[in-house]
Amino acid sequence: MAGFKPTSLSRVGSVFSARYGALWVAVFANVFLAILYIWSRGGGVVHLRIETDGSAYRAFVDGRQIASPNFRGVSPNRLAFGIPEKKDIPTLPGPAGIDLVRVTDRNTGEVVFEDTFDSWQPELWRLDAGEALVEDGVFSTGPSFASVSTNISDWDSHTIEAQFRNLTRASLTLRQGRDVLSFNIWPFAIYQSRVDRLDDSGLVGRFGGADLELDRRQTLKSITAMLLRPYPIILLIVAGVTVFAFAVRLPSLDRRVQSVGQLILARADLVVLGLAAAALALLWYLIYVVGEAMPHVPDSVAYIFQAKIFASFRTATEVPPVLRSFSFSAPSAMQVVDDRWFSQYPFGHPLFLAIGEVFRIVWLVPPILGAASTFLIYRIGRHVYGTSVGALAALLLLFSPFFQMTASNFMSHNTAAFVILLCLFLYVRPTRRRLLSMLASGILLGLLFNIRPLTAVAFMPALAGLFAYDLIHATDDRASLFRAYLAFAVGSVLLLGAYFLYNQVTTGDLLTSGYALTNTYSGDSIGFDGEHSVARGLQNIQELLAYMLLVAHGWPAAIGLSLAALPFILGTRHRWDYFLAASALSLAAAVILYRNAAVMHGPRFWYETMPFLMLLTARGVQRLWEVSLAMSDWLASRLGRKNQTTPGGLVGVVLVCFVAGLIAFSAYGWMLGKRDAWSGVPSVPQ
Repeated sequence: MAGFKPTSLSRVGSVFSARYGALWVAVFANVFLAILYIWSRGGGVVHLRIETDGSAYRAFVDGRQIASPNFRGVSPNRLAFGIPEKKDIPTLPGPAGIDLVRVTDRNTGEVVFEDTFDSWQPELWRLDAGEALVEDGVFSTGPSFASVSTNISDWDSHTIEAQFRNLTRASLTLRQGRDVLSFNIWPFAIYQSRVDRLDDSGLVGRFGGADLELDRRQTLKSITAMLLRPYPIILLIVAGVTVFAFAVRLPSLDRRVQSVGQLILARADLVVLGLAAAALALLWYLIYVVGEAMPHVPDSVAYIFQAKIFASFRTATEVPPVLRSFSFSAPSAMQVVDDRWFSQYPFGHPLFLAIGEVFRIVWLVPPILGAASTFLIYRIGRHVYGTSVGALAALLLLFSPFFQMTASNFMSHNTAAFVILLCLFLYVRPTRRRLLSMLASGILLGLLFNIRPLTAVAFMPALAGLFAYDLIHATDDRASLFRAYLAFAVGSVLLLGAYFLYNQVTTGDLLTSGYALTNTYSGDSIGFDGEHSVARGLQNIQELLAYMLLVAHGWPAAIGLSLAALPFILGTRHRWDYFLAASALSLAAAVILYRNAAVMHGPRFWYETMPFLMLLTARGVQRLWEVSLAMSDWLASRLGRKNQTTPGGLVGVVLVCFVAGLIAFSAYGWMLGKRDAWSGVPSVPQ
């Protein structure tokens, strides 16, 4: 203990004090992300195993049996693989291809053939079609379909193993002369398997395999690899902006730039109103001209159907004489109970559409709600973070391909996002009528339950956490805040009661909803009863994330959603950063309960995360500005340049240009249709 001074302990303690809270958040976040980045490199693999026993075969994917066909008269002596010509979804991890082939004699355990593709070995393989590429121990293909084969004799009792990495579909083929057995798997989105027997005349027989349930660990690796792909890039961006802030010190120019910025921010309300007007015009064009003002999927038709009923001031209509003439989906979204005909959905979204039906402009309702969302996200961002964050969030939302494709159709996701934003706006806005504002905010949460029930349930934990934090840390009249929360609860319960009342009026039972009549919310369609599992729920997450990274911003995959993570990468103590992240994660995780991802108009189940992601992205840009200036000042002080002015204006210009470039990239690719990444991607409007 010699030389130890009492001040040493206090210095150590000060490092762990609240003053350095943001720093420790940054340290822990980056250590955690770095570990995950290393762990997930290379994405996930799918293991296919085929056991042969004469004419009998058994096929397994990730240890689960998918098929056991018996094809008499086929004794194959040749092994072949087919690989798609390119990744269908460019946001999936890479490389994509085969990284292991092994053939083992089941009687002796001897490995008779093995290739780990450390390099291309032409003595083992014959290239039947396409181009052979070996990258990082993975055999992949060039711009066209690739097929490779090898000759192996004596297949009476062998085990064939193949490991596919990051593929959306693949086939393993066994051949003997004209006889072909093709084992096909789709380990992404479709999650199906099939075994075909072919000869020169074509398809001879087909054996439908089981749905795929993939290894959870590998699915998690794929999800993590997609999310963290931009991590090194974002660190380089942070370093680059910091170096610029340190190196470029032009006080006179910086002051002029800041003056211009202040003038623009002073007129931010008008600017964002202009953005909202542009959103209204764009969305009207998409829904009225491109979409011909018509619903294009069964769900939308059912919503319009119920809206027309509401517009006639009824909750249900008469059953038509020939009901099957109106059946266009299975199960039907239109239900009949006694003499009442109505849609399966809660009343919330059709009620909004009914206003448009009354005035014969139902096609204008989604654009109005979308345009209003751009203004509401600005107001929320302004109250919570400042004008610049609010304005940037509105701009990001306007140019989001996901926003444009969702706010220009008749589905309920756009309405749900609008209601969430209005609910939060009434919570954050300063007002003397606090109780009334909170009552209305609670009513909107209850209305959200009557639009998309699971969305409301998933949103509640994060909202409750925010309320609890504000109540615990209240410094003035805690009783007034408690009364405000009570008013919020009353409003929510009122609309929750309306949900059950609507059930009574339509189905004749308080506890039986229209969803229950079609098993939409039942053990057959949601939850982990029956065949559904956590593994399949994670496959939903994987599928939705791949599409989300493509359409949320329309930015390069090397950027993805990484700007939304910047508040945590750079360290933050702001409660709203955590609330926004918790809300987005909770809503995203809820789809684990669904039987499938139901991708249509993009990853629609995740659209309600967009307000939170846009605000977090704008906040990330703000945090990058703050931290780069702080780090540059720290460097300057260490190098004896203490008296130089911090170039806040010039750094702001650099960040504005950076974001503007990303937005231009998105507009060029999505709005003008010039980006190859969009072509051929299923379930995404072109």
